[in-house]
Amino acid sequence: MDLLIVIVAVLGGVTLLIGARLLEGMFDKYRIKRYIEARGGKLIRARWSSFGPGWLGNRNQRFYRIVYRDADGKDHRATCKTSLFSGVYFTGDTVLKYRFVETPKFECISCGYNLTGNVSGYCPECGNPLHEDQGDL
Repeated sequence: MDLLIVIVAVLGGVTLLIGARLLEGMFDKYRIKRYIEARGGKLIRARWSSFGPGWLGNRNQRFYRIVYRDADGKDHRATCKTSLFSGVYFTGDTVLKYRFVETPKFECISCGYNLTGNVSGYCPECGNPLHEDQGDL
């Protein structure tokens, strides 16, 4: 009977520890997401990492490898350090790729020729006049 009590107590303790860690992870990811969104960005991915820059000696802090998009549309990869009572700190923030805004192409409605920079009002490929709905070139 005493052995059964010990086993139940140990299993109960382990279950509580795992549950607490899962809750911490949920709160951490929510805090990271809120931090990025407050600056106009969007969190793409956050994964727990057992080790990160400056992990030695930081018993109560957790590390996440994150990918996010900033307000300018650039994708970043960073390591994030946080804990229950501290803020959100990024290290190793690296831009993965820039998002370029594609300039609109002005093409001839008749033949599809690229009319960017054309000031004559006529398509040099097929000779058709430009239509009013093509706007200013």
